[in-house]
Amino acid sequence: MFWRVVPLRRFAQLPATLMNIAGRAPIRIGTAFSVTTAMVALAAIFLATHWSSASAPRYKLATVDRGAIVGTVTATGTINPTTTVVVGSQLSGQIVEILADYNDQVTAGQILARLNSDQIRFKRDAAKADLDQARATQVMQEAKVAEADSTLSRQVRLKPTGAVSDAAYDAARTAALVARAQREVNAAKIEQMQAVLRQVEVDLVNTDIRSPVDGVIIQRSVELGQTVAASLQSPTIFTIADDLRRMEIVVSIDETDVGRVKPGQKVVFSVGAYPGRGFFGHVKHVRLGSQTVSNVVTYTGIVSIENPKSELLPGMTANVKIQTEAREDALLAPNAALRWKPSGSVVEGPVVWILGLDGGPKMVPVRLGLSDGNVTEITANEPVREVIVGKKQ
Repeated sequence: MFWRVVPLRRFAQLPATLMNIAGRAPIRIGTAFSVTTAMVALAAIFLATHWSSASAPRYKLATVDRGAIVGTVTATGTINPTTTVVVGSQLSGQIVEILADYNDQVTAGQILARLNSDQIRFKRDAAKADLDQARATQVMQEAKVAEADSTLSRQVRLKPTGAVSDAAYDAARTAALVARAQREVNAAKIEQMQAVLRQVEVDLVNTDIRSPVDGVIIQRSVELGQTVAASLQSPTIFTIADDLRRMEIVVSIDETDVGRVKPGQKVVFSVGAYPGRGFFGHVKHVRLGSQTVSNVVTYTGIVSIENPKSELLPGMTANVKIQTEAREDALLAPNAALRWKPSGSVVEGPVVWILGLDGGPKMVPVRLGLSDGNVTEITANEPVREVIVGKKQ
């Protein structure tokens, strides 16, 4: 307890105050003692009121309670389909027909669009004609081989009689060999023409742009009449999500928090489209590769979520809280108490400040535990019931 000097002007106000209360009626001798007693009581009340207002705490206090706490890692991310397939074109050409649009459900093999196929049909007809010509040439080569073999047979029979010179015999044998070789060349040419025809037929089939998977179209990148050019890479025509009922959130986790995040941990997140509403998921994995932006190192985490009502849409921004640990009976202090310190004070390590016996702030070292962003688990070597969170204005 300490004494505070009250200015004399406070006592100068007492007579006026007492006179206002007692009234201005004359005081009789018989009631002098009663009036004196009343004046003393009123003076005591005045001083007590002034004393209590002067000695009231100058600091904002907060209660330290025991309760359950869940440690969380906060992050932001983007909601994406689990699998996204980009549908392109292997050919260059003009889009002459579009058979699917945004949000359409499609099945594997379904035709989504068509390219102009006139030139490819002409190439197919030319390849067929070349193949027919090669086959006809093969028939002619077979006849030449038969003729050469027949001539050689006669030369072989006549040579022992001396009716055939050596030169004629050699010429017949050479002609037979050449005829067989030309037949083999033409047979290879037929195979080549068949391969060319098959390639053109494949190109003709590829003028129909088909869906490779079952899913829903989330993006269409071409318009009717547009020309696509498949030179160095396949142009994007459609983007298909395989199943919007199962999605994932790609979150950026700070390097100081990544050690606490493990696969299977529960996740609570919210999106701006549904204020005040929470959604749930779980950590699928954390990728080992890091990204550095402005000297800040982050890691990519994948959160699996269920979307049975298709309320969550691709591209939405999610505010994520990953629940890493939990305590059932922890001593919880407001985070504001851990941040506050008296002006000019220097501290080492985490501390909180309480009111001392003299009414001033007293430092209490603490050990920190889990935090949910609002309160933090603390452990102290002395009882802590109220902590200072600020100074009254």
